[in-house]
Amino acid sequence: MPVRDASVGIALILSLLNESGETINQILSRYPKYLMEKHKIEASDEDFEKARDILKKGFDGAVLNEEDGLRFDWSNRWVHIRKSNTEPIVRIIAEAKSKETLDKLVLRAKKTFEELR
Repeated sequence: MPVRDASVGIALILSLLNESGETINQILSRYPKYLMEKHKIEASDEDFEKARDILKKGFDGAVLNEEDGLRFDWSNRWVHIRKSNTEPIVRIIAEAKSKETLDKLVLRAKKTFEELR
């Protein structure tokens, strides 16, 4: 049976709170804090294909997943770069523990597309 993600998420959180007897803040305090940013830039399918090889060489030490665009993973950060299927844009989504690291990930991806122009 299809369900809405938010409803299922709320049910799971409430179940965890009930079973653990803890507050949400107590549970969250055990997890590391990360920052996330989402960006979109104008780019055609051709732009994305031209940038693909450059991007693959530009993120050293990352585990690369190409199932849905390009996702680069490290132990403490990641960046996902994918073209839209409905608009002439590329989405850049990144997550890291510090604003400085996050900015570097996003800037590296954006610069690659800017240099193609």
